[in-house]
This record gives sequence, structure tokens and C-alpha cells, in this order.
Amino acid sequence: MTTDAKDVPIPRRPGGLTVRTIAAILFFCYASGLRLLSRLDDRTALRVSRIVNPWTKAPILGRFRRNLAILFPSPKWSPAQRAELEASYLKYMLRLRPEVARFFFRITPEAVRQKVKLSGREHLVAALEKDRGVLVIEGHFGNWNYTPAILASLGYSVTAVVHPNPIPGANFRSLHERAARNLGIRLGFVGQNAYASVKDTFAGNGILYLDFDVVPPGKRSRWFRLGDGAILLDTGPAILALRHRVPVLFANNVLGEDGTTVTLTPAVGAASNAAEDPSPAALLQTWVDTFQAVLLKDPGQWWAMSFVDLGSHSKLDSPTSSATSASSPS
Repeated sequence: MTTDAKDVPIPRRPGGLTVRTIAAILFFCYASGLRLLSRLDDRTALRVSRIVNPWTKAPILGRFRRNLAILFPSPKWSPAQRAELEASYLKYMLRLRPEVARFFFRITPEAVRQKVKLSGREHLVAALEKDRGVLVIEGHFGNWNYTPAILASLGYSVTAVVHPNPIPGANFRSLHERAARNLGIRLGFVGQNAYASVKDTFAGNGILYLDFDVVPPGKRSRWFRLGDGAILLDTGPAILALRHRVPVLFANNVLGEDGTTVTLTPAVGAASNAAEDPSPAALLQTWVDTFQAVLLKDPGQWWAMSFVDLGSHSKLDSPTSSATSASSPS
């Protein structure tokens, strides 16, 4: 089994100077808006977010509704049920916006400890006792930025793997670097220094954190079964777990009206005997299955519903797919 998890350069997205310039201008407006929002008290920030919600939903609702129809198809789900899910998602985005603003511009370890409740810490303690490092995975769900934040704020050594440039011309890297400095989190950037960061983190018995549900297309991309649909993912995180044989924890992050709750639970990783290891694709499918259970409990808190393109089960039979219907390995 090949487990080469070294950094793979991110494919360049098409886009000339004009596209990058437009992206840079829009990013400046976005970041400026977040900066202003971060300076408001909680009640005022929610009021402002409620005002801008109708304007910000227009660019995202088309993809959201397509994905919703794939994950919650008729006749299993009625139009009224899907409308209810859409309303739940828009309410979630309203609450999330001030959280993102504070995270990128006003975050402190003290604020995180006051805002976030961590459950399942005993699983993290047990995993770190093995002295091999820990891989913490989750989707872009709930208030996900606060998962590595609460771990770092409690004194753990945390490395977060992020995409440095998801939109050419938009300097999202600067936002991540600002928050990371404030929280003492080390960053590893996909396609650049991520693999070196991974090795150093595990060698030092640290925590490696990453989201696996939104990834740039690459040579390791495969379609995986997600309920009634399919999602395009990179097997890289599963390769890392197998290659380094580290314990894996799944984080379930939920954004509530009174704060954020992060729950850590053990996830499937490498087998006790390397000869019995699952393939990277089979391992990643078990993680997707775990995420699916979380998603079905509260579909309105999956931020990425408006930012990924889901497919039907026919994608699983395409040449770029893999055998992802395997059950969880023992």
C-alpha cells in the first residue's frame, strides 16, 4: 500500500489579472466588514448580521439548494422539510458571521476558554499518552475554527493544516496567520510546508488538526459516499494517519445560542497490525460515515453546504472514484 503523503502542489485555478483583482477587492471588503463586526458587542453584532443576511445569501443559495436536493432527495424529504433545513442554515450563518469576525480579529485564549465547552477530553489525554501525536479531524461544521482554538487555549501544542489560497487574489492566509499568532497555533499550509509540519508535530507528541470536507481537486481526489450523495475528497489525511500510525479523534463542533461545544470521540485509524490496515480510501470512508451521522443530526450547521459541489451515487462508479463502500475495518 502506497502511503506517500508528501506535499502535493495545489493545481492552479484559471484566472487572469482581472479575476485576481476582483477577488482582491472583494476580499478587502469582506475583511473590512469582519473587522468592523468584531468591534461590536454580541447583541449589536447579531443585529448587523441579521441585516446583511438577505444580501449575503443570494450568491450561495443556488449551490446550497442543489446540494440539499442531493442529500435530502424527494420523496424521502418533502419540500416543506427542505425549506425548514434552509431556514435553519440561514439562521446558523447569521450566528456564525460574528463568531468568524471575532476569531480572525479579536480572539484571545481567555475568550476561547469562556466561549467554548470541551467534552471528551479524556480521549485526548489517553491518545497523547501513547506519545505518537494525535490527529484531530472534523468537517467545516458548527463553529469549527474554535476546535483547534480551545485545544491551544488549554495549553496543548496544536498545528492546524489550512489552504493558503483557496481563492487566488484573496489573502485568506493573512487572516489565519493573525488568529494563529493570537492563539499560539502553528500553521501548515497545503501544498507548501504541511508535510514537514506534520512530521514535526507527531515527533513532538503534538496535535495535528485538519478539516477534510473541503479540499482543492488533486491527484488523490476520490468520490466518497455521503448519505444519498457523493463528495469529492482527498485521501491525504487518511494516508497520514496510516503512515504515522497515530491515534485519530473526531471533533463534533456545534454552535449554540449560548456558545460552542466541542466533543472529541475516538475515530478509526491504523490497525494494531500494519498488515491489517485498511486502504486510505476505506479509512476515509469511515470518517465520512462518522461525519454523516453528525450531519443528519443538524444539517443546518454544515457551513460547506454552500461551498462544495456534491454529486450523485453515479460518481462512485466513475474512473476517478475508489472502492469507498467498505465497512469500518475492525
